[in-house]
Amino acid sequence: APWRSRAGGASRRMGRAKGDLTLGDGTTLLARAQRVLRTVCLGRIWVARPFGFSEPMRDDLVDPVPGRGPLTGILSCLTNAAHPWVAVLAVDLPFADAALFEALQQAAAADPTLDVIYPDDGSHGQPLAALWNRRTRAAILHALDQSETPRVWDVLEKLDTLAVPVPKPSLFNVNTPAEWAAVQEMRTR
Repeated sequence: APWRSRAGGASRRMGRAKGDLTLGDGTTLLARAQRVLRTVCLGRIWVARPFGFSEPMRDDLVDPVPGRGPLTGILSCLTNAAHPWVAVLAVDLPFADAALFEALQQAAAADPTLDVIYPDDGSHGQPLAALWNRRTRAAILHALDQSETPRVWDVLEKLDTLAVPVPKPSLFNVNTPAEWAAVQEMRTR
């Protein structure tokens, strides 16, 4: 089973840290993401935080350079991982669950030559709820050398990837207060 990680961003559109948003049961999105990963993975959970985001904790991996996007957090986790696979889960995916990661793990077991295995709900794929192989470090480093804020999808185009079908709303993404309100409403139904 892959090592666990959770990549974090700056939450500019939300206006506050998304990891601190609280679900109806009192669980923060950060704690929820960690719980999902603990259910399906072995190893440590690292929290990749933007530079200057908050006071680092014991298992935080702070982005070495601010504002470079999620690839720096993924790279930090890949660099520190002992296992070939790292599970990445962004906190702003409140419906990504253990079943999603179990499906990704089955795909990794079936074809260990893949570089990245990510879910796709039929509308879009989500590489921030995915399994990344350590061998992707060179491609990420190259992208970071070529661009100040490289796009994750640009890196994926150069790698051997697999999209695993998942049901909606598994990949519903929360970036704004309006989207957070929609999550709250969806969870009460």
